[in-house]
Amino acid sequence: MSKQTFIDTVDDIFTRAKKAGIFHLSPDDEFLNGRIITIDSKPLVNFGSCSYLALEKNEFIIDGIVQAAKQFGSQFSSSRAYVSCPLYDELEQLLQKLSGYPSLVTPSTTLGHFSSLPTLVSQNDLVILDHQVHASVQSAVRQLRATGIQTTMIEHSNLEELEQKLNQFRHHKEKIWYCLDGVYSMYGDFAPLTELVLLQQKYSQLNLYIDDAHGFSWTGEFGKGYVLSQLALNERIVVAASLNKAFAASGGVLFFANEEQKRKVRTCGGTLIFSGPIQPPMLGAAINSAKLHLNGEVGKRQKKLAILTKICSDQFKQLSLPDISNPSTPIFYIATSLLDSGFELVNKMMQKGKYVNIGLYPAVPIANTGVRFTLNTHLHEQDVRDLCLDLANAYSESLYSKGANVNQVIDAFNLNTDQSTSFKKRYQQEVKTKKLKIEIQDSIHKVDQVAWSKCFGDDSFLHVNYLDALEKTFSQNYPNQKQLEKDNTWQFYYVSIFDQNNQLILATMFTRCFMKDDMLLEKMLSEKVEAVRQQTSQAFSSYVLMMGTLITEGSHLFVDTNHAEFKHAVLQLIEWMKSHSKEVSGLILRDFIEINEQVESVFMEQGFIKTQGLDNHKLDAGMISSDIDAWQMQLKPKYRYFQRAYVLPHYQKNTVNVCENYDSQQLEHFYQLYLNVQRKAREINTYALPKALFDHLIQLENSEILEVYIDSEAKLSTKPQAMVLCLKQGADYYGVVAAIDYAFIERAVYRQMLVAIVDRARELNSNQIHLGFGASLEKKRIGAKAFNNFLYVQQFQHFSFEAMNEMSSDKH
Repeated sequence: MSKQTFIDTVDDIFTRAKKAGIFHLSPDDEFLNGRIITIDSKPLVNFGSCSYLALEKNEFIIDGIVQAAKQFGSQFSSSRAYVSCPLYDELEQLLQKLSGYPSLVTPSTTLGHFSSLPTLVSQNDLVILDHQVHASVQSAVRQLRATGIQTTMIEHSNLEELEQKLNQFRHHKEKIWYCLDGVYSMYGDFAPLTELVLLQQKYSQLNLYIDDAHGFSWTGEFGKGYVLSQLALNERIVVAASLNKAFAASGGVLFFANEEQKRKVRTCGGTLIFSGPIQPPMLGAAINSAKLHLNGEVGKRQKKLAILTKICSDQFKQLSLPDISNPSTPIFYIATSLLDSGFELVNKMMQKGKYVNIGLYPAVPIANTGVRFTLNTHLHEQDVRDLCLDLANAYSESLYSKGANVNQVIDAFNLNTDQSTSFKKRYQQEVKTKKLKIEIQDSIHKVDQVAWSKCFGDDSFLHVNYLDALEKTFSQNYPNQKQLEKDNTWQFYYVSIFDQNNQLILATMFTRCFMKDDMLLEKMLSEKVEAVRQQTSQAFSSYVLMMGTLITEGSHLFVDTNHAEFKHAVLQLIEWMKSHSKEVSGLILRDFIEINEQVESVFMEQGFIKTQGLDNHKLDAGMISSDIDAWQMQLKPKYRYFQRAYVLPHYQKNTVNVCENYDSQQLEHFYQLYLNVQRKAREINTYALPKALFDHLIQLENSEILEVYIDSEAKLSTKPQAMVLCLKQGADYYGVVAAIDYAFIERAVYRQMLVAIVDRARELNSNQIHLGFGASLEKKRIGAKAFNNFLYVQQFQHFSFEAMNEMSSDKH
């Protein structure tokens, strides 16, 4: 996903959440008591606060604010590199007493990361990010990456993968830093600290940088937090925490094993030099909060919070709600999967007088949307019981009214068998809609070919004979098929949906194939990923369920939008797709140049992200002129000049042959030249297609190969230097696969091949030339029009893409 696509997607999702009335809210209250907030004149019990211990209304803390303001003013405007407000020393001493370790107060937890990591991590270190580590840590690590420090990412809490990285880099890196959270903010799960300490004992290079912002204060003796209550710091462990949230003040704090580490970060940390300090009133709040932590008051609140947490988790078990969070933390997450189902459930809770949050993309994968809420000690036990019952009563309707179902939730969140059984028993509903007939075939020969041709006309890529050649190459079910390699085995699905009268409403085809995850990502990123594949050939690759195939293009979806049930047919198609979610990493609906608005709305409502693919290119009849001079005159002036200056002087010396029959030696030459292109083609990065495919394609009656001999009079070679497999279908001409000898690249061999295609289409009196994806500028230079092409994608796991993104700025 490109940066712009990411921004557009976030903008769309957040805008939808705002329109749903659950985002960017502002309470009406003139006075807040911590338990109730008023939204649009409606009082709501607040389950959205991270002030876990309800200290923000504590009189002693507020007195600290007032006293500090009176004593030192509203601000102390100086960099801490010069002079600090006197309250800083007192606060750091109290935090050291609370934690038992040297403590450094920072303007915020985020700015603490930006001070500590650049200071502590050296140029020859490696930084490993946990996939779910807080975004603020990831932002700080991006700053390291920009300076040339190597970074990578592992799947969430995957210690086996972490140990693999340790073994891979232990002899090349001075230190290896693993960045993680103590308590993760979305699902409330704990870091595996015991196992990590054992790994530290085994690997002397392993350093831990732990953000315990959501674990601080509400747990541990004196509120020292989850991490410091579970392990003892050593010089290879640094812990960051928040003085907001349960601590109810402002700023962040870093805990170190020794004074020297603290001194170094205090002296060299950029945000401690150039950012503004915490101002006196909030330092006063933090000091008095620290005193409450040390005098036993916080311990009482921790016990009350633990009671509320147990009530909630016990209720969820009894009610069989799909809570995927850790039952020991005050962070809860009820799975809904679909975005609109999550919106609906939040709205229903607000109607019932409860405010809860939505967990949504990009904090979680879009298919892992859910209702996230937190407990705090402002709440009453009955508040928690009422919320649990209201969630249970509203859950099924919220799910099913928006097109989701319990099976989608089970698959999206990989619920265990016991949880799935009780969940389905309580919340599964029979959908009372007219069930359309869906027919799935594994071969084009099992499909009604007359109906198929009516749907897709003369499209060469969806012609029965072309699809047969693909099945003959890639389908393990094809008669007498030999055992195929993993990356060359496709499962074919031909989908037809009919109404009760057997009238066809929808037709399409899919393949389940093994694909490079970076297939459509930026070229430079694919180059970096290919370097990884030199060591692990199938790294960053996975099975997907894709509309069409890796070697088809154009419209793969027929929908009779005049039929009254067409939206239901599209929904049923997506339901069928999602039934394969456990087998694949993602679903891809592709090659939409134009799309019915209602069909698109169904895609988006069902959790698909719209993303722009590579442009598709076509030359219309007007550009396929009677001769090459007339063709030139129709080009834009700059393209006409380019052809005359750089291409045509070479082209006029060439010989172009048209071959419809190929022997094995010719095919081998073609295949080797194709591999030249495949190895360099990072714009569309795929595994190499097998030679058998071209053997099957060249046998089609409508196929031919254009051979271009560069400067034929000079007899540079007895074999062609450029070749392209083409298809003739009706009045259209398709360039399918190019093959080039890059030893002749300085002679503009690819550009000459494109001109040869135009020449051949002219000979055949073609009305249109299809040139496919990629090399957009070169195709525009011969007069092709570029058509925006859109895909609708749903990923079930984001790790691969985020890990590849970590590589995008990596200079290694």
